[in-house]
Amino acid sequence: MAQKDGLHDGYEERGKINRGVKMHETPMVSVVIPTYNRKDMLKECLDSLFNQTYPKDKYEIIVVNDGSTDGTEEVLNEYAKKAPCAFKWLTQQNKGSYAARNLGIKNARGEIICFTDDDCIADKRWLEELVRGFTDEGIGGVGGQIIAYNPRKIVEEYAKLDQEGAIKGIFPSFLITCNAAYRRDVLEIVRGFDPYFRNGGDNDMGIRVTWKGYKLKYAPDAIVYHKHRTTFIGFIKQQYAYGTGCSL
Repeated sequence: MAQKDGLHDGYEERGKINRGVKMHETPMVSVVIPTYNRKDMLKECLDSLFNQTYPKDKYEIIVVNDGSTDGTEEVLNEYAKKAPCAFKWLTQQNKGSYAARNLGIKNARGEIICFTDDDCIADKRWLEELVRGFTDEGIGGVGGQIIAYNPRKIVEEYAKLDQEGAIKGIFPSFLITCNAAYRRDVLEIVRGFDPYFRNGGDNDMGIRVTWKGYKLKYAPDAIVYHKHRTTFIGFIKQQYAYGTGCSL
């Protein structure tokens, strides 16, 4: 779906790769997290990102508040004061997570831009292992393993987010964005996420990145723990949203 705001028309010129941009040995990394009315989950997410093994002077955290009304801004002010790395937060009117990610990208300094969600907890080696996956300039994006966080109910245990299947499956390859990293120059080439999507934008991004000739890679040691839906009804609603988003 081409954006209507001029940000991208990402399906033209298939297979043309800009191979002239080489990353540094320890590249600057930006972590972008969209958030909406989940301040308590966001705290745990940020705690895990503060505890990364990646050099603290080589990554920044950018939180985009998507119009929250639950006191999220107070939490962000609190965490900005104790962040061990560069930290910034931005606020927009509620436009959805993909629009929020685009705002984060526009304000990022990293050569690699990583994405996770406010309902995720990152393993301490998460950034290190994602960056390690960019072994050649033809790799446009890297996705890590997604594991259910402390599942207590059957629906949590079986509501699997299969990153390896998303990357290696028979359908167009894509990255599940709660554990994903893209080269900044690749995101610029495809002009970011399509904010038209409220769900399903991961698939759209994957199509446009691979259409340009880039590869997506699975990094099983780059782990995030995702808080799956805890009720069957919640799971069904989530899957319905994914399905309707992908069909647009």
